[in-house]
Amino acid sequence: MEKQDISRAARTMRSLMRENRYKEVIKLAESLNLNRINNGLLILDIVEAYEKLGKKKEAKDTLLNYYDVHGITGRNMMQKLIELCIETRDIANAVGLCMEFENEWPESSISYLMRYQITSSAGGNLEEQIHYLEKYKEAEFEERWAYELAKLYDKNNQREKSAELCHEIICFFGHGKYVEKAARLKEKLTGLTDDEVNVLENAARRAEENRRQREEERVRREEEARREEEARRVEEARR
Repeated sequence: MEKQDISRAARTMRSLMRENRYKEVIKLAESLNLNRINNGLLILDIVEAYEKLGKKKEAKDTLLNYYDVHGITGRNMMQKLIELCIETRDIANAVGLCMEFENEWPESSISYLMRYQITSSAGGNLEEQIHYLEKYKEAEFEERWAYELAKLYDKNNQREKSAELCHEIICFFGHGKYVEKAARLKEKLTGLTDDEVNVLENAARRAEENRRQREEERVRREEEARREEEARRVEEARR
């Protein structure tokens, strides 16, 4: 395939992706010899299109083939490939790629999260899963994975640790889906303290106020647009 043909295909795919025409992206991709294409952005467009269509295995196979033929030098692309391997339960490839990721980017804390996901997907023991999420939490305190760790503590009969972590999640983040889940878990384990209830109630009030303000802004903009349209029609009628 000539370079200009690849460039033309890449431009077409990007245009189709902007319009959410994922089936057409895949149809075009399947007409190409992807082994001849050394364009990571183009491959990622194809991978994303497969994912949007719920075709995780095809997305993984496309990116894995690109890795086998051309190699991957970017951290985000390698991380994406590992995630797809985990999601499709290709554990052997996920483990090997994760080791390569750790060798290439030893300072990245995301490797702990990927190790946890691999171990969890493979049905590894709780202690190992807890270890990886604890190491990840030391570097990145994110409500989703902190809540997963709290659940693992509870499942491993470490209920005091689970309750303490739920308290951290509630007080640090204040509101959101995982805060609500942490609150329910904490309530089951030890009950909620007055301080935790206050944090949740205050956060709920702020969230409602933000929602109300967004709604008022939406209504205001719609009204402005309506008035502008009316003014335009009046002006056209006068001509």
